[in-house]
Amino acid sequence: MSTRPSPPLRPLIVGLGESDGMAAHVRALRRLRAEGGDRVAGMFGTEPPVGYWVGEGAGAEPDAAGVDVEVVDSLVQATQLLYPGNTVVHLCTPPGDRTVMHELVDRGFRLVLLDAPLAVDRDGLRRLVGLAERYRLRIGVVDPWLNGGICRRLLAAVSDGRLGAVRRISVRHSVPRLAQTFSAEQPGTALDVEPPHSIALALALAGMAEVAAATVEDTPTVDGRRVADMGGARLTLRHQAGATTDIFCDLAAPMAEQQVIVEFDKGSVQCNYPLGTEAGFAQMYWTTENGQTRRDIFADDPLRQGFLDAYRLFVTESWPQPSLRLHARVVELLADAKALARRSAPTPGSIPPVQHPTPISVQQPTPVPIAAQQPVPVPFQQPVPAPVAYQQPAPATAAFQQQAPAEIFHQQAPAAMPVQHTTAMAVQHSAPTPVHSPQRRMDPPTPQPFPAAQPHMPQPGSAAMAAAPPPATRQIPQTARQMVDYARRPA
Repeated sequence: MSTRPSPPLRPLIVGLGESDGMAAHVRALRRLRAEGGDRVAGMFGTEPPVGYWVGEGAGAEPDAAGVDVEVVDSLVQATQLLYPGNTVVHLCTPPGDRTVMHELVDRGFRLVLLDAPLAVDRDGLRRLVGLAERYRLRIGVVDPWLNGGICRRLLAAVSDGRLGAVRRISVRHSVPRLAQTFSAEQPGTALDVEPPHSIALALALAGMAEVAAATVEDTPTVDGRRVADMGGARLTLRHQAGATTDIFCDLAAPMAEQQVIVEFDKGSVQCNYPLGTEAGFAQMYWTTENGQTRRDIFADDPLRQGFLDAYRLFVTESWPQPSLRLHARVVELLADAKALARRSAPTPGSIPPVQHPTPISVQQPTPVPIAAQQPVPVPFQQPVPAPVAYQQPAPATAAFQQQAPAEIFHQQAPAAMPVQHTTAMAVQHSAPTPVHSPQRRMDPPTPQPFPAAQPHMPQPGSAAMAAAPPPATRQIPQTARQMVDYARRPA
């Protein structure tokens, strides 16, 4: 039976240069030791973490990490600096490559901290669990989505029941990682990148589930290159309690976003996770069934909090840890999703797994002349009143004088329309008054004196008509009476 380690504990980071080992684990440990306060009092010693480079980083100089890490070139050298019983191994190798664990076990190390997921398939999971059971390993799993403040607040809402039961969980992973995908030797599938974290969150909130649907997509073609199954993924889970989880992952997104929407019986909450592995701010938007809303913004450092939780469990709990079964179930669901995605994929050689929209050749209609498109303007037809004898214009009434300027303006015919001026219109507009100024009132036309008596107009066909002067010699009409007479002249 294994004995519990006694603090202080010292980290051994295996896999510097792999995954997020140096960039994330070392910096999160530094923040934990510097800002932990009473929570980490006596938990860590004064010595820096020890780092063991794996693969391309093996044999690197001690300062190659660029951080306060004492780098060794073998696990034999690490055992000379460390006491395995009080050493926590941060295994930062990819989940598909845990072979170094056998050497760690042979050297006496028993406290192991892993990044989620535990493995990429059921075979890898069985090997890991079998090794842990045989050597009584204490395994902790770090998952930013479970260790952060968002998950803690959601679990509190589920436990107290103030919003009712969980009905639907919608997850969106938008990650711009095309460069990393194209440079990887074995990129895997899009289901291995982000969905493990959201599946773990869904199981924690809504209980155990089964895979209902799963698909994967290729990357877009860039410079003639295309990586299969690494463009994105879709996954649907059916929970035993009745809830549904929909996960969408886009690994070719132009911008990063990690968002979760949880719908309850009596409300919903939208959660936005901090981007990256460094400390940031998380946001939650709560909405109740009666429309009340609340916005919570708080500083969140899920990786540091995950390390603190794991170190506490190492010194207080025995294996297996409570969350280990949940993370094992995540691996099983991922394996089911990959198998379902393969069955849903098209037959090789027929069409690509991702059917990107094909540009459709649309025949443009033959341009129609503008003259044919525009409606033919209809000349403005002023109603012709019955002929009446000329009457002296009466002074304008008070009601007409008080008419609003806008109404007067709309009484005028549009300037762009041809107007047929009849005899009546000639009389009406004999002395028009500008109305463009809203401050000016329309005054009645000033009465003009009658012109001198004109000789009797000759009748057509008479001798007098032949002797009449030509029209060009007639006087240009100036008054309203003259305009009437001019309009009535013979053709």
